[in-house]
Amino acid sequence: MHTIEHIISLLRQFGAPGLFGLALIDSAGVPTGGAPDWMLVLLLSEHSALSDLIATVPLAVLGSAMGSMVPYYLGRRGGELVLRRFAADRSRVMGSRIHRYGFWFMVFSVMVPPPYPMKLVMVSAGVFRMSAKTFLGAVVLGRCIRYSVVGYLALRYGEKAIEVFGQHLPLVIGGIVGVIACLFVLNRIRHRLR
Repeated sequence: MHTIEHIISLLRQFGAPGLFGLALIDSAGVPTGGAPDWMLVLLLSEHSALSDLIATVPLAVLGSAMGSMVPYYLGRRGGELVLRRFAADRSRVMGSRIHRYGFWFMVFSVMVPPPYPMKLVMVSAGVFRMSAKTFLGAVVLGRCIRYSVVGYLALRYGEKAIEVFGQHLPLVIGGIVGVIACLFVLNRIRHRLR
């Protein structure tokens, strides 16, 4: 963990571009324990302007989206062989959720903070042949929501934002699930009306 802290402090010196790099390596599969969230809070708690949020969040989202393509393509190329590293029952559950809920499952998955098994989800998306366009769209939407919420909390509460987020995590997740459920239902209704 000391190495990750050193990397965070090094990348923090670069500001938003450093956040881009950290989000990229985090989503590429290097475990950082939610370091992009922490760095986003640190960067935005030093400033209190909405323009900083608008400038910083897209870089974190872009880095995360680019990094997420690494485990996705590992799953796509390695297939079932890659999933052998994970428990068979967890892999089957992931496959079932990806086939059943697709885009919305991925959106929800990338919004949930650690220790959610993101690496398994991203690899499974590749293994179970979720289209790259759908996968990338879901990652971008989910990370936009997550980083915007974290960024807003950082502007409002400063460095205590992560603590506030942790205290209200069930409420935040419930709200996010509610919004996703509404969007899912509206999407189904729209398809039936066609």
